[in-house]
Amino acid sequence: MKKTSKLVKIKSILAVVLILFTVMMSLPVTTLAANNGTLNIHKLDSTGVTESEKEAGKVYKEVNGLYHAYLENAAYSAYKIGTFEQTADPVKVTYTPVSGLVDKSGAAITELNASTDPSNIDVAGLNVAAQGTTTASGPLVFGNLNEFSVYLIKETSLPEGVHGATDFIVTIPMFNKDNNTWEFSVDAYPKNTFANASIEKTIVSGADGSGDNIFYANIGDVLNYQVKVAVPSDIDNGLYTQFNIVDTSSQYLQIDTATITVKGTPSAGGADYVLSVANGDFTVDYLSNVLTLSFTDTGIDKLGNSDTLQVNYDTKILEGAMNEKGGLKNDIALNLKTKDKDVDPIKPDPDKPTPVVKIYSYGVKKLGDGGTPLADATFVLAEKNSSGDYTYLIYNSTTGLWTNASSIDNATPFKTETSGTDINSEAILQFRNLSKDNTYYLFETSAPTGYIILPNPVEIIATDASTDKVYDSFILNDTTGNYDYVAGVGFSKTIENLLESKNPGILPSTGGQGTYIFIATGIALIGLAAFLTIYYRKKTNA
Repeated sequence: MKKTSKLVKIKSILAVVLILFTVMMSLPVTTLAANNGTLNIHKLDSTGVTESEKEAGKVYKEVNGLYHAYLENAAYSAYKIGTFEQTADPVKVTYTPVSGLVDKSGAAITELNASTDPSNIDVAGLNVAAQGTTTASGPLVFGNLNEFSVYLIKETSLPEGVHGATDFIVTIPMFNKDNNTWEFSVDAYPKNTFANASIEKTIVSGADGSGDNIFYANIGDVLNYQVKVAVPSDIDNGLYTQFNIVDTSSQYLQIDTATITVKGTPSAGGADYVLSVANGDFTVDYLSNVLTLSFTDTGIDKLGNSDTLQVNYDTKILEGAMNEKGGLKNDIALNLKTKDKDVDPIKPDPDKPTPVVKIYSYGVKKLGDGGTPLADATFVLAEKNSSGDYTYLIYNSTTGLWTNASSIDNATPFKTETSGTDINSEAILQFRNLSKDNTYYLFETSAPTGYIILPNPVEIIATDASTDKVYDSFILNDTTGNYDYVAGVGFSKTIENLLESKNPGILPSTGGQGTYIFIATGIALIGLAAFLTIYYRKKTNA
């Protein structure tokens, strides 16, 4: 019997092991495994057509609802310029340049990041990892690229009449935020056009970037905007009569026209050239938040076919900027005319949107018993000074500026609501224009009826993530052009208080008949003690 029992146990264990092995074999592998990658370069005609407009015999790629034909005879080379390591958070990686990587001035490049200029990397000392020429039948494929590597992609030759693309950097693999995975097959879309120009814009200093041209800053910060223009490949034909760069910005962004610089980079190589107002190359007009750089005939004559223009200027974030839903935006356009044609305004490609600046913010939500929004809780905001003491703050809701209060009683009160609209309907408090990564303290100064005040302050720290949640409270309605409120997203922390009846630390209430009973009992006990003391003294003396 014992032998049979052991055999049954062994069979049971083997069955469990078999089941576990089957389950484990069926699980998908989601970690980064050893795997070389592929880069697919889609060289497309910039002129998109509809389904019915496609020409027979051509191969097309659908992009944003339009079909673009593949272009042939554009040559590309890939250079390995670095490697990267995965940290605990797979989105955040550490980049390490390859040994000997230098820029065009010969200076060593010691780090690779979002601000690394691919066009300034010297490839003379680098080996070509892959190279090839596009065809009209589909993408150019670079296979067997090293994993966890960073590559510089350069366009080395073009078909006649096609505008050149700028150099760009890719990683193998590349992280896809949409599905939270690393992809070893990477698609790239160099933006070239026949004769037409292109334009794009970003921020190169003064703000913190998070990708997708989203930036974070504070009121009073000065940002340096950079506009890059790909000059038409037929600019030398003398037909162009207008070449204007037009920047339409938020009312809370003030451009300093004295800081405008313009330089050109010849497509054929050679030294950069400078254009200026002083030399009569262009004029500057800035009115009602619209900046226009109008190039003169003199300036247009200095532009070469397929050259790249780089325009930089400083812009200050003005008071009140925290109230602009959706963030501070800029629209950029290139307006061209020829002697025989008005060209539609050229705007950035959809995959290269103009920058949006968000003001650092933080949201909290007050909850009552049962997790429901709780009204009538009042808070003040404070931060610690150099002495370690709390400095309470005053907030100007018009300017968005914070100043020091003389005491907690003079600080700005923030009171939760549940009967209003938008955030006020959810007992959400949002604090805007906070300093990045600075620790602030929320003191509850008044609790709703039936609740107790928090015994300690609540710490909050403004980050990119907390700011995104505040701005996610409103989403642009493309139909109406207005911003619609989005419930349940505008906060990073919930604050919940106990009911008085549920708090074990509350002392009994005083007053009423109960008080008199306690007093009478106390007097009686004191009297009894006095009587017994006198009685025993007399008895002792007797």
